[in-house]
Amino acid sequence: MIDVRAEDPHALEAIEWFLEGIGPLTDTQIQGIPKRSVLHSGWAPQVGSSSGGYYSAFVTRPASPVEPATNGRRAPRIVFVARASVPETAAALAASSKAGLISELTLGDDAVGETFSIDAGGGWTASVRTSEAAISGITADAVVAPGRNDSTLAYAVVLARGDAPFAPRTTVARNDLPRRLRDDPYVESPYPELPVRLLALFRFWSVIDWFYPYKDLIGDWDAVLRESIACFEEAADANEYTTAVFRLVASVPDGHSGASGNPALKLFGGTAQIPIEVRAVEGEYVVTAKGYAEGIAIGDVVLAIDGEDLRARVERMRPLFAASTEVARVNRLLALSRRGANDTVARVTVRRTDGSAVTVEVPRVPGYVPRISSGEPWRILEGNVGYVDLTRLTIDRVPAMFDAIMTTRATIFDVRGYPRGTIWAMAPRLNTKRAKTAAQFRRRMISPASLDERESSYEFEQHLPAGDTPLPIYQGRTIALIDDRAISHAEHTCLFLEAANGTTFVGTNTAGANGDITNVVLPGGFTAYFTGHDVRHADGRQLQRVGIVPDIVAAPTLAGLRAGRDEVLERALGLLN
Repeated sequence: MIDVRAEDPHALEAIEWFLEGIGPLTDTQIQGIPKRSVLHSGWAPQVGSSSGGYYSAFVTRPASPVEPATNGRRAPRIVFVARASVPETAAALAASSKAGLISELTLGDDAVGETFSIDAGGGWTASVRTSEAAISGITADAVVAPGRNDSTLAYAVVLARGDAPFAPRTTVARNDLPRRLRDDPYVESPYPELPVRLLALFRFWSVIDWFYPYKDLIGDWDAVLRESIACFEEAADANEYTTAVFRLVASVPDGHSGASGNPALKLFGGTAQIPIEVRAVEGEYVVTAKGYAEGIAIGDVVLAIDGEDLRARVERMRPLFAASTEVARVNRLLALSRRGANDTVARVTVRRTDGSAVTVEVPRVPGYVPRISSGEPWRILEGNVGYVDLTRLTIDRVPAMFDAIMTTRATIFDVRGYPRGTIWAMAPRLNTKRAKTAAQFRRRMISPASLDERESSYEFEQHLPAGDTPLPIYQGRTIALIDDRAISHAEHTCLFLEAANGTTFVGTNTAGANGDITNVVLPGGFTAYFTGHDVRHADGRQLQRVGIVPDIVAAPTLAGLRAGRDEVLERALGLLN
């Protein structure tokens, strides 16, 4: 008899080593017990899809067979005594009816597999199952509850002393297919009960802890958990709970961080916007672009919205919204400060060029995009220089764009905003360097084998597309105009331009947030968003929280805006002259 009654994973591991080392336990080769476990390649989004290719999957690992004696010695009659977990070798022998098996508890499909121990504090340790047998049907000859004088062991003695064959068992391969499950978003409870509110905190914190690729850049994440518990406990209504969720998500300093879905989001003003663009310029909050906003001019300094000082409004909202850099955060907060309910009229107080302050009533509109242009998104400037607005260029117009600029001596690509996925079609026709790599990618790879180190990752180089046809490559110099409005795919566009032909960057740092957004659902109907990939320059340099760094620094001035000048474009043209 071999007593294998243990539940501690380290004890079970030691027993397995013992069984492998004590010599042959069978006269014939016995198939081992294959196991399957879950592999997470990044964090798959729980709502919608992602360009990141994140997924979770079952991984089945074949087991080594239990080898027979080779010296002619007959294997002994063996009976294993187990509680609820069975070492692999014991399970393999029992499944093949080469050994008896007595258990104190009914054995389930989880009788064989690995666990991972987590220190839960206060002297408690949690064991989490990380794998299971890939076959079912591992059963005991008898289930004998423990009693006086170890009745389980006594029963095993009787079985061991007998000479009858052990009960035949039928094991079958598990063919239950994996199903994609998502966490419960509790959409029916905008203000959940306390245990569920805490679940929201623990769920988001854990996903970031395991899967956020830039965790080394966000400071003491354990402290965020400790400091957030009181906010979630003390939230007295849906508005306060929403505030707690937003504060938590904003603890990840990333331009991709955000949340949506809860009805209490009206707390933050709605989705309609004042049809102006307001950005920080020389320490002032300045109108830099506008739609139909009669009475407001580009270059006006915004002092207040709806009677609230704009600086005070920005600071009031600061704890709720994150960005990767301080410049990007201020400009994000300024954009959010323009929000309000549909069909409302905003009172905007501005300071004119002459120093006078006036209040103008401006209707809010849904879906406002301030940069209004018409015609083709390219033109030829004086001096035979091309100009292409990548925020307007569409994929179908890329060939015509190249036809237009092909004979120019230089081209300026405007990336001060969000492109429309055109760089894949553009890169083959800009790759004068014959470069292969555009960017480096890394994402967290979580499996039972990586739980102790937590540093396992999947890494790859993203290559420049080769192009479908031998179209002519543009040979002129290229310059890209950048600022913090270039985020995510815009920054990736810059990586392609950098790799393809050494484009010169003029402007200010981009937003510093790149890496294929993913998401997790939280109680209250929230969907929380975060970056899923660590994306770097082709040579491995950090982009996150830095941005694309300009070769030539240039920024708008208050005087230039009021004069109708594009000083960043002017600086780029100056390089060419």
